Amino acid sequence: MSHRLLRILILAVACVVLAVVVATLGYAFTRGGPHKPRYPGRLAVRDGCGLRHMFFDASDQRMMCLQDVFDRISVSRNGDKLAWDTTGGQSLLVSGVDGQAPLNVPVPLGSSSAPSLSPDGTKIAFLHSPRDDGKYDIWVSSTTVPNAEQETNTRNVSDVVWSPTGDWLAYVQNWSPDTLEGQVSLVRPNGDDSHTVTKGDAPDWSPDGKKLVYVHKGSIWTINPDGTDGHLLIRNGHSPAWSRDGELIAFMRADTCGRNICPEHAYLAFANRTEPHPVGPAYANERQIVWLPDPFE
Repeated sequence: MSHRLLRILILAVACVVLAVVVATLGYAFTRGGPHKPRYPGRLAVRDGCGLRHMFFDASDQRMMCLQDVFDRISVSRNGDKLAWDTTGGQSLLVSGVDGQAPLNVPVPLGSSSAPSLSPDGTKIAFLHSPRDDGKYDIWVSSTTVPNAEQETNTRNVSDVVWSPTGDWLAYVQNWSPDTLEGQVSLVRPNGDDSHTVTKGDAPDWSPDGKKLVYVHKGSIWTINPDGTDGHLLIRNGHSPAWSRDGELIAFMRADTCGRNICPEHAYLAFANRTEPHPVGPAYANERQIVWLPDPFE
């Protein structure tokens, strides 16, 4: 073999190796690695048999049906897993991000709801009531091994969401039907360091874990996890959900219709306070919003 041909072969092999390395790093960075995804993700609204999902410009609308889905759906930060509660209230299901072939999460006897997956999808936080009396605490379990443990002892928790960095659970306690909010609080996944951050409802995390978005007095606010720098972001909104790249916040808002109950739309606004705009179809009432991974991540 000539030296020239040998050099060509070595160069070709080097190019292939470099391409593999770049592709691997790109996958790691965009699927739960240290860098944020390149795209917002697919906006997904709880509807019908599961999720109605679309790109952020409302194009390519599709339905993803989820077996026996009831109310709350969670997407792991790495974009690999879905979890949801079921109509009977006795079980939680977990699957790949396509929603197919779900498996039962090993939860204790009683009522279980409002699941929130850990960033890597191997653990799950959820609300559990052993007596099935509507009074809930936070429990944490493996998604595959029956090792659930109770992490709060208040019997008045109404929401929980795992931070994208994995070190905190944000939750709502003492929710009031009169004010439609409670105390947005934090606790470690092992039950330590529980403390209140602010008054509000429906917290969600920024992808870097440095901010919380939540509802207060019918509008959407952001705040640091230590309770500082709280400010109004969007007037007249609820059910906020931060996009996977951190650039957008999706939320629900009722239309103006002159009646007591009006249809609702999903809205999008940039996290830097740009004017919101509606996206997708109208819904009969308020819905949960989540962000699925973009297929081009």
